[in-house]
Amino acid sequence: MARLRQGCPEFEAWWGTHDVSGSVAGRKVLSHPRRGRLNFEYASFQANDDPGLKLIIYTEIG
Repeated sequence: MARLRQGCPEFEAWWGTHDVSGSVAGRKVLSHPRRGRLNFEYASFQANDDPGLKLIIYTEIG
């Protein structure tokens, strides 16, 4: 999360204006038709001020 906040000023500004909680994290494996098996770590965050708003960040891992 720190890398995203440092690398994107828009995200840093947005992040501070919302009360975000209820994070969920894990790993997911997808089968891509051309690239084959792809492995991801993910983190999901729910914005408390808007129950319909969720942020999910996927990072591909080797």
